[in-house]
Amino acid sequence: MVLTRLLAFRNFAGLPFPVSATPNQCAVAAERALAWMARAGYPSPVPLAACPPRVVRLLREREILPWRAMPFPGKKGFKHLATAPDGSAWAMVNEVEHLTLGQLHSGCPHPGSADFPDPGPDPDGSGWARSPRYGFLASDPGRIGPGIAIEQVIHLPGLAMARELPAARNYCVAAGLAFAPAAPLTGSMPGPPDVGLFRIASRGRLGRTPAEAYAEHLEALAPLLRREEEMRRECQRRHPERLAARVQGALERLTSASTLSYPELLSQASFARLGAALGLARPEIGRILESLRATAASGHLAVSCDRDLPQEEEDFSRANVVRLTLGKPCNEAI
Repeated sequence: MVLTRLLAFRNFAGLPFPVSATPNQCAVAAERALAWMARAGYPSPVPLAACPPRVVRLLREREILPWRAMPFPGKKGFKHLATAPDGSAWAMVNEVEHLTLGQLHSGCPHPGSADFPDPGPDPDGSGWARSPRYGFLASDPGRIGPGIAIEQVIHLPGLAMARELPAARNYCVAAGLAFAPAAPLTGSMPGPPDVGLFRIASRGRLGRTPAEAYAEHLEALAPLLRREEEMRRECQRRHPERLAARVQGALERLTSASTLSYPELLSQASFARLGAALGLARPEIGRILESLRATAASGHLAVSCDRDLPQEEEDFSRANVVRLTLGKPCNEAI
């Protein structure tokens, strides 16, 4: 498991959803949501329309903003974002719902310790949009009920090498889970399946509390994870020399490349992550490469330079970041 993203959605009673609201109605909802955020102690929110494109890319690379943003013509100015200093929690205004709260967890928290963002009661008195029968209401029907979403980014190189990804996707659909490549590439689109990173998501779950919905999500996901572990071990058993060579080659490329495109970083990192999980590389490699998945992406590099980079310069800068991050003493094995 790479990371877990937990979201909570709320809409104010008596106000239309942003997707169908007029600009004036969006302004009213935004004002109430911003007042709620101030009382809840969120740091100063910023309008997303004021953020340069490279900052928006960075926020997507940090898993704070969604990769496929919902365009609201004439309403973009009412979208706001406030984030915790470490980026582990955030609050969004008028991004599909009136209020979206998010928390990011490394790996997979235990069902008993999963910390869902909790909006609590609406302090203005009118309450959140809620049905006695269906629970919290949202513009996306998949979010009604407990008003949450669970998303997990998972590394599945074993299933990819065994060519079982179509079967994995079919299983997820049957189990009520969304299954899609998770690695972002230029243009805010997911990357190819050969990088091995996938986003598994579940929504709503009527009649369940957030904790119950999360526990059911993990239960549905367990067979997929067991199969992934089996395929990793099978690959190591049948092709130990070839696998070790691929892992070593990936690490050597990452630590010596003078230029490195983002797709190549993801592809090489997939084998290096696998090697770390199977004891063929330093165990901390997986954690380092997960950090690089964000910090060596386009938006992060552009923000660090305070300007958008031409592709050639971006690839050169990325290679430098990767080499320095994976740097080691010359007498230390990779």
